[in-house]
Amino acid sequence: MSLRIRLLFCFCIMGLAPKGQGTQAGDISFTFNYDASFTTSAGSHLTAAQSDFAFVGTYISSLVKTDFTGNAVVEIDVSGSNDSSSGVLASAGGYTNGNDGFEKSFTQLLVQNNEKNTFSLPEAFSSINFDWNWGYGGSTTSTEIDFRYVLLHEMFHALGFESVIDASGASSYGNSYNDFDQYVKGWDGSKYVNLVDRDSSNIPTGVIANAANAVVDNAHPLLFDGPNVRAYLNAGAELYTPSIFEAGASISHYNYPGQLEYFQIGYGSKSFGFSGLDQAFLKDLGYTVVPEPGTCMLSVASLIILVGARRKS
Repeated sequence: MSLRIRLLFCFCIMGLAPKGQGTQAGDISFTFNYDASFTTSAGSHLTAAQSDFAFVGTYISSLVKTDFTGNAVVEIDVSGSNDSSSGVLASAGGYTNGNDGFEKSFTQLLVQNNEKNTFSLPEAFSSINFDWNWGYGGSTTSTEIDFRYVLLHEMFHALGFESVIDASGASSYGNSYNDFDQYVKGWDGSKYVNLVDRDSSNIPTGVIANAANAVVDNAHPLLFDGPNVRAYLNAGAELYTPSIFEAGASISHYNYPGQLEYFQIGYGSKSFGFSGLDQAFLKDLGYTVVPEPGTCMLSVASLIILVGARRKS
């Protein structure tokens, strides 16, 4: 049995040119700022939930490194709810300066460029709906949802696996796009081309003529065609493009069962960790990724609600 949960956009706008694994310079760590709503909503599961947040943060820190001489501390504000009427499992998002082009989020500016935002904001935020039947600590029964796995899915979105392209095939924010979006290709009727046109400086100028059709094309799903992903798959990665556009779910997920960013989650324990494909995406988003001890293959992945905020400068 699986859950299909509608996902909303995390408006975490990013924009760094692609690169491969760089020289390890420094470590990143995560500070999770839990507010009163999280503490109240978690109830007796508070310690277990906080422990899983720390576990996921430590795992990401073991693979993703800074691109400068020194360390980076990524702050994430965390809230909670107990909403039995909501289809939201969890949420995560980030902030951007809101400039035109394919722009970095505050998280990427910090981790990759050692630039702290000037808005007195954390790098990202997250929220958990504790009304669901969660399994904590990596020990999940057949009637529970793997909390750690969901958190990793959310943090991957917060790191930049997300699109702000809407049903029209264009950004919801004029010429301001995710870094992710510069690699998205759509089917123009005979071949795949950049869904978002750009000028010689890589600034978005428009979309292909049939973009609105391309984002709901099951026969020819959109492709993410970053260089590291293409090298890993020997092809572009298929993205989720259902025949009816699903805001937040469409484009912002893999079309591959068994991968972290697939759009469904099943009950029970999952194999925790970033796959080779996940790591290729991170590299295309500009992150320095070090080899993981052993290969952690993923079994069933999730569709998680991802709600975001966008702030113009």
